[in-house]
Amino acid sequence: MGSECTPDEREFRYGTFHQAIYDIDKDIKNELNNPNIKNKRYSPFALVNQGICNKYKFLLKDKFDKKEARKAVFNYNDLIQKKVHKKYNINNQKFDYSFPSNFLFINKDILEVIAA
Repeated sequence: MGSECTPDEREFRYGTFHQAIYDIDKDIKNELNNPNIKNKRYSPFALVNQGICNKYKFLLKDKFDKKEARKAVFNYNDLIQKKVHKKYNINNQKFDYSFPSNFLFINKDILEVIAA
């Protein structure tokens, strides 16, 4: 999706990314609303920085904009998620945690399409 891609490749990769954003949302909602515990499935997923949707606004539109996708050169650094660092003291022990913030869930396999 970066400068190494042709416009056709960019359109395909962004289209796949666009679909993945909506598919994971549907998958999560379906699993949460599935009352049959025996049929529950657990799928691997990835977290990416939600800020990409502010920079590449066409990814959040219901209708995928092919023209915009063909023009937009992707910066892979935009995928890096931001983290919030918290320090806690409990019973005289110090704990330091990093929590992801401002992220999107995407299916793990979409990263292969983005990185290819």
